[in-house]
Amino acid sequence: MRKLPPEKRAQILHMLCEGNSIRAIERMAGCSKNTISKLLVDVGKACTAYHDEHVRNLESRHIQCDEIWSFTYSKQKNVATAKASPEGAGDTCYNFVREHKSLNGLTPAMAAGVSDRLWEMSDIVALVEAAEPKPGKRGPYKKRNSN
Repeated sequence: MRKLPPEKRAQILHMLCEGNSIRAIERMAGCSKNTISKLLVDVGKACTAYHDEHVRNLESRHIQCDEIWSFTYSKQKNVATAKASPEGAGDTCYNFVREHKSLNGLTPAMAAGVSDRLWEMSDIVALVEAAEPKPGKRGPYKKRNSN
């Protein structure tokens, strides 16, 4: 099975987080929409696992909710990729990769003490690669009877 190189995976993730459509990324990156969708699902699973393990026992001093979240939630029902992707994909990008203006250039994860540095898309690709199953030892070759 062929696999995209880490640089191409990071490029695709960056384009997804910037709001490009899967079809646009398909044209720009030169890979199929199935490959992009599979990467999105793999990233969602890896990021959800990372969030569940590392983002714990945080104190909240300020919580802001606005109408965009209800709009996004209602929009998700109609988007096929949102149904295919686990919920953690966007959380990790927002919390670890994006600097927040109200936090003076820190990410939410840095401000909460969960991370000590600004992540890059290559760090998220590394999470995905670490979560991928390692190829096991192949079994013995079984010869066919040719009659």
